Amino acid sequence: MHAKMLAFALCLTMWPHAVSLRGATSEVYRVTARYTVGGTGSYDYLRLDPSTRRLFVSHQTRMEVIDADTGKVLGAITGLKGAHGIALANDLGRGFISNGLNGAVTVIDLASLKTVQTIQTPGQKPDAIEYDPVTKLVVVSNGHSNNETIIDGATGAIVRVIVLAGNPESIAFDGRGNALVNLESHNSVARIEMATGKVTADWPLGPGEGPTGIAIDSANRRLFVSCGGNERLIVLDADSGREVAALPIGDDSDAAGYDPVTHHVYSSNRDGTLTVIQQDDADHYQVEATVETQFGAKTHTVDTARNRIYLPVAKFGPGSEDKPGPVLPNTFEILVVGQ
Repeated sequence: MHAKMLAFALCLTMWPHAVSLRGATSEVYRVTARYTVGGTGSYDYLRLDPSTRRLFVSHQTRMEVIDADTGKVLGAITGLKGAHGIALANDLGRGFISNGLNGAVTVIDLASLKTVQTIQTPGQKPDAIEYDPVTKLVVVSNGHSNNETIIDGATGAIVRVIVLAGNPESIAFDGRGNALVNLESHNSVARIEMATGKVTADWPLGPGEGPTGIAIDSANRRLFVSCGGNERLIVLDADSGREVAALPIGDDSDAAGYDPVTHHVYSSNRDGTLTVIQQDDADHYQVEATVETQFGAKTHTVDTARNRIYLPVAKFGPGSEDKPGPVLPNTFEILVVGQ
């Protein structure tokens, strides 16, 4: 039997109630607002700064800054080269933006939004980027060179480059000195000891293929990995890598999120859906609903203070089934999903 068909058959056997909700439309969560941004160019990650209620949204040559509650465009960081993500180091007053086209990380002052430093990294296609307040290090996933660049958040100095077994995607921190990184081409999660740069574990994802999104429940020590390759979200023990559960999600997920207040796990899917998974306890999960969003809404950020999810999206010109056409001018916006 084909691997994808086998995984699906196993899912049908083990989680029938979750599958029965897969095609349902949520009566609780829905798109409650659309924030018009406009302009041209592609998009990727976005980040909410809960302390200032600002959304930072990548937009190819710029990082848009938007009021999370009103949708008002407050400003932008410009001069970027294929912007992918931003890491916020509020304790340092700095932000770090990955530039996928030139291998650089742009450092900004969070108060003024002005660029204060440009770090040229040895990595190819810097993509996901995260800041760890415990170690005060910035971790950059280099999607085309199978490594991570580690940067000192205070000085911008490159601390080390860590070679990995596959191309890295999203990053989470376990609060115990480790970074947990999806290896999309290796179907695994690597655990990196931040103090030494050693890869101390490489956990296979079993039924999961092409891991992209990642989120962590620090209290219950659970890791949530959304797999864009075969419509699965895998729950792992964050300390041992043991598989806890696997659930069906939408097609081509690119981000996972977790809200410790509602105990919901989210997967944003390129097919125009947001999968909402209820965490009953540390070891038991069920798909609560599938929220209709819009084709291309593949990433998101969770607002735990307002019980909202923000997703960037745009409309596309003609393309193929596997690859949409170019983003149409002035169609870029932020969807707000809530109750």
